[in-house]
Amino acid sequence: MPYFHFQDKTIQYRQQGQGPLLLVLPGNTASSACHQDDLQYFSSCFTAACLDYLGTGGSDRLESFGNDWYQDCADQAAALIQHLGLGPAVLLGTSGGAVVALQAAARHPELVLGVIADSFTPVFSQEMLQENVIRERAARSDGQVDFWRMAHGEDWERVIDADTDMLTRLAERGGDWLGNTLGQITCPILFTASLEDAMLRQPAAYTLQMLQAAQDGRAFICARGGHPLMWSNPREFRCAASCFLESFLV
Repeated sequence: MPYFHFQDKTIQYRQQGQGPLLLVLPGNTASSACHQDDLQYFSSCFTAACLDYLGTGGSDRLESFGNDWYQDCADQAAALIQHLGLGPAVLLGTSGGAVVALQAAARHPELVLGVIADSFTPVFSQEMLQENVIRERAARSDGQVDFWRMAHGEDWERVIDADTDMLTRLAERGGDWLGNTLGQITCPILFTASLEDAMLRQPAAYTLQMLQAAQDGRAFICARGGHPLMWSNPREFRCAASCFLESFLV
């Protein structure tokens, strides 16, 4: 797998296709290995790439995930854009990856043409922590363990525990993982979500709230699909995403 160096550590990434750069940003506990079908689909028109954040996937491990985890991941995404030399890029982030994408657009506006932010809300609440992180991860179902092992390898438990600890600290601080980020972003943003997403609370209301806060936003809210929309209802998601992405294919 290709890799690059960031702050004396090695980050692994995947790349496929030719054309403008589309950078896919994984959500919490996922990695580039989980997005191979997405890279295949979008590589028909784009150079589609996806990285493993430090501490995840095939990248170098960290002792812990810091309180600035999403900002750090955003800086890693920006570094990959610069490494590839194909920017500026469109960012497609799902779940926690949507937060990374928006942070990157705010912190590195010269490197980001647009953002697709899929299946997230602007606040990570204590309720979401207890119902969708603590309980689910404690269950360690066979299917979930297989997913984590595929994403991170045999030390997957170390990765999941670090992520759980980071999210616990975030929720204890109020769970606001965006702050005033949306107001700082000038590029176009597409928010996508499903009304059936059991991991989110009031996805439609929160999506409309973010739409109002964005300078140049639009939204696609689907009636069917789980979490995230891009995997649970790929046909609808890809249709909406492709319409948004057309403007970047000139």
